[in-house]
Amino acid sequence: MTDSSPAVPVRSLLDLRRGERARIVALPPDPVLRSQCIRLGLTAGATVSCAVRLPGGTVVLETERQELALGRSLAGSITIESDTDAG
Repeated sequence: MTDSSPAVPVRSLLDLRRGERARIVALPPDPVLRSQCIRLGLTAGATVSCAVRLPGGTVVLETERQELALGRSLAGSITIESDTDAG
């Protein structure tokens, strides 16, 4: 039996557009980057929104209580899914 559900494209924080909300699905596999994310409050299941996209790939995220600026490399290593229920 095959799974007939549509494939969901893998997205990273780099794919967020200004104002778009998403849920973090997976953190980077590298233990150092993973611990940096956790210290910043970015954990699997957390909901974030894109406040600003800056030249060079920097993404400014809004979480519940803060704004975080993530560089292109770190933002690209965090997997997300659309969060249509948040709002």
